[in-house]
Amino acid sequence: MIQPQLAIPGWMRVISTIRKDNPQSLTELTKKVDMTYQHMCRLTHELKVRGIITKEEDGRIVTINLTPKGNKVCDACDEVFKYIKNEEVGGN
Repeated sequence: MIQPQLAIPGWMRVISTIRKDNPQSLTELTKKVDMTYQHMCRLTHELKVRGIITKEEDGRIVTINLTPKGNKVCDACDEVFKYIKNEEVGGN
């Protein structure tokens, strides 16, 4: 039986991309995860409020970095994805 693909939530795509290419400008990040700039602004605000990212402004450039808490969240997401992938290929 073929199982449908799970959609990866936007915030997971964002923190995963930041981790892979840390640090990111807000504009670069928006392009890489294919979101509107407005959506990215709202999402990164929420991630900052939760202590997952930091936002540093230098004039008009906003740079995004993961916090230590953000790295732990990424680690947990990686474990979830490994579990799901294992289940999809028939593992236990």
